[in-house]
Parts: sequence; C-alpha cells; structure tokens
Amino acid sequence: LTASHRKAVKQLTDGLASPQPFRKVLEPAPELPLRVRVAALRHCCPGATDSALRRAVKDRGRALLTALHLVLPGRGPALKAVGRKRASPQGLTAKVAKRQRRLSAEERLGPMLAEAARAEAEQERFLSVQQAEGPESAAAKPRKRRSTCRKGAAARFGFPVTLRCCACSEAGPLASMVPCNLAMQKLAYARRATKSWIKAAATVRRGRRRSTPSPEAYVMEKLREVAKEVDPHVFCASCLRTYLMGTTVHGGDLQKMFCPGCTKILRDSAEVAHGGYHWCEECREFHLVSDEFDMTGLGLDGIRIETGMRHIQPLGPELLARVLGPMDQLRMRDVADSVVEPPRVAHGLLKVLRLQGARRCSFCGQAQVVDGGCNAVLCESCGLVFDWDAAKPV
Repeated sequence: LTASHRKAVKQLTDGLASPQPFRKVLEPAPELPLRVRVAALRHCCPGATDSALRRAVKDRGRALLTALHLVLPGRGPALKAVGRKRASPQGLTAKVAKRQRRLSAEERLGPMLAEAARAEAEQERFLSVQQAEGPESAAAKPRKRRSTCRKGAAARFGFPVTLRCCACSEAGPLASMVPCNLAMQKLAYARRATKSWIKAAATVRRGRRRSTPSPEAYVMEKLREVAKEVDPHVFCASCLRTYLMGTTVHGGDLQKMFCPGCTKILRDSAEVAHGGYHWCEECREFHLVSDEFDMTGLGLDGIRIETGMRHIQPLGPELLARVLGPMDQLRMRDVADSVVEPPRVAHGLLKVLRLQGARRCSFCGQAQVVDGGCNAVLCESCGLVFDWDAAKPV
C-alpha cells in the first residue's frame, strides 16, 4: 500500500468508528431553529456578517452545506474549521451550563459542516481518480508486451486475467475491479488448477460424456464454471459504490459490508425458529419441533458466524478506501447514526405502507415491505433479522 492509500484507509476506519448525524448538514433540516443554523455557519465563516448568515439560512428547505456556498462562493476547497474557545465551566452560571448541555448536539453542527465542506471539495478529485482507474480507462490504455505470452484456453477465454463487472458488464484487468475475498479465493483456485486441468487424463476429461474433449476445450469448460461462480462477486469500484450508498442493510458497520453476491447468500441463509407441532407419518402422531437455527436479531455478520460461512468475509478497509470517497464516508457515518436514532416516517407514507401490507421491524420499528419468501426477513434499516409473522403491522 502507498502512503496515500494507507492514510485513506486510516481515515475511513476512524471515521466510520464515530457515527454522526451528517444528514442535518447535507440535507434540508427544517426542524433546526434559525439560531442553530446561523451558529453553524458562523463556525465556518467567523468573518461574515449576521445579516449575510441570516439571509443564507432563511430558506428552511435549503441544506446547510448549500447555504455555506452562498456565504462563501467559490471558497469551498480552501475552507478550514475554526475552533472557538469555550468558556471555562467555573465561570458559567448553572443556568448557562444547563443550556449548553442541552444544546451540545446542536453545537456539533459547526464542526460537522466544516468537515462536510472539506469532504465535498475532495470528493470530485476522488471520483476522477476512481474513473481513471476503472475498467473503461484500463481497456483504452495500450498493453505492454511481455516476454512470454499467454497461450491456450486462458488466452482465448480471458478469465482469470480479465474480469467483468456484474452490474455494468465492463471488462478489465484485476487491478481495475474490486473483487471480494470469496472471488479472490476462486481466482487463486483457478490459477492453481489450470496446470492440472491441462494434464488431466482422457478418462477424467470424458467423465460421463460419450466423446472426450481436447485438453484445451476441457480447460475452457472448467474456467467457465469458475467464472460463473465468481461473476456475482466482481464489481467495478463505481458500481460497488452505487450499491453501498443505495442500501442501509450494513448499518454503516465495517463488519457488515459485504459485496452484493455475498449479501444475497447470507440473506437467503437467514432462518427463524417457528417451533410448534407437526404430524409424523412414521409414528402417526404429533411431535413438538424447534428449529435448530434461530437468527432473530442477528445481522449479516451474525448470520455468517451462525451458519459457519467463514469463507465469506466482509469488504476490508483497503478495498473500501478505493470505493468510498470522503463525502460517501460522511453519509455512511450518518447511516450508522440513524440506526441508533431512526428518522421518523411521514404520515402520508404510512398510509401507502399500510396498503402494501408493511410490518414494523421488531428491533428498530421501521416499516418493511416484502414480496414473498420465508418468515426470516432482513430489515433494510437496522440490518437485523426478524420474524415476519411475529412482526406488528404498520
């Protein structure tokens, strides 16, 4: 790892470890009082006049980050947080101290706004670098000639040297893709087994078929089988970023961030205990049955441990540093904070959810809608498994 990449990994790890409600500065928050919005802007713009700050935050439908651009047009990248000295607790009266404790959460908006402005300035550069390292740019670059060229089935099929994104179908070398740990294990197996496949005997190549394929055809067949298993776990950085930012099932936790392919495997493996009596045809009587696995209250990481799928590993910080930019990390921290304090659902939306047969999660209370499947439902808000039959309707 380079020094810049190690710094990005450390920044991502430290950032996701401290959840904060960044939605209050990135999205419109009309519930915030005017004085709080003005104080947040004054933290970043100590030299601005009060009238300019009030004009910027007068529209409650405008995000604080957008209001900051109105106060400091074109100065976002050079913005630096200004730390204000707080008065010592000994010099404060009891009434003022109580008021400061009550508004401690609101006072964090200033530093959060400054951090969001810096992240927004770095996000554009991060996305440009990510696009330059993507499969489209890698395919346009001229390839260097090597002393030894690839021959046989691997050269014709392209796999495992060339991978294809499962979402956008763009093909490129391994360095331009972000395969998960399970895909890397499959790729390593394909590289090791290729030599043995080429030297396989005629009886092994024939199997149950009538005709015996050539060694090259046999290798291509085996590579297609491995590529079919690897395909759901290979994404380019842009598509994987779109997936992670479009779901909250991971809850902003590094241990729950899996690729879409691994997430589907773990989601389908979730079970809840039903118990009850069932009729046995052999004994001709009812038996009390309790399922072996009860994964109620477990997340993706808990499902992995409960089912013994240790070969499925979450996306590490080294891979996520290539996928998530500075602004994306702030939104992930907001997702982790919303798990602790879920946002309220509008009354009009509740009516629509009732018509769709939605039920509330047993843990976070958020409404969920499913279309078929078993009773083990993975909540999209908190990422925990709950029993659909036992859940309360909206």
